[in-house]
Amino acid sequence: MTVQHAMDRRKPFLLPHPGIAQEFDVLFADTEFSRLPLPTESVFAWAQQSELLSLGITCLESSISPSGLYAVRPLDKKLRSRCTSFVIEKVLPHLEAVSPTTRFRSPAELRKQLRAFLSDRRRATGKPPAIAVDWAGDAFLLVEALPPDTDVLLLEGMLSIERAMETFFTEDYRRHNAFHDALALRYGFMDYLAAADA
Repeated sequence: MTVQHAMDRRKPFLLPHPGIAQEFDVLFADTEFSRLPLPTESVFAWAQQSELLSLGITCLESSISPSGLYAVRPLDKKLRSRCTSFVIEKVLPHLEAVSPTTRFRSPAELRKQLRAFLSDRRRATGKPPAIAVDWAGDAFLLVEALPPDTDVLLLEGMLSIERAMETFFTEDYRRHNAFHDALALRYGFMDYLAAADA
């Protein structure tokens, strides 16, 4: 089940369906970035102009190693100057709430690290990855880092998942940390799967 999207030369988004976890290694991803899209700006155009600050990934099958990735970009004066006041106040204080598994200073470094992680997961699970996101903007930010044939599972606008995610955050799990947000998305998706099986 698919829906078209604007990512040039990329596959259409997957939509959730029964058995997707048997077909794919479902990996939940979230990103933090330097600014939100402007009201008149397309999300795809925004992604080409925004700076990626961090990427968090956790896995539906978390017992298989490697079970997660948290990549953080070191903040220098130039990068901080490109962040909006919202990002400075709400995102930057939580970047180190989780110890990064890796750091990247350029898109090329992130691409190498992400592709190595996906390759290790595919060898470990024997299944192709499906990157699950709750907003298309996360996928657009990763368009150059992901291998061109990577499937993306779009969970945007699914109210049952959103409601479950809202109950996930505590003092220990902070909103606007990419890894914690990825964990929240996994929690919401597991709630969705449980309801579908009921």
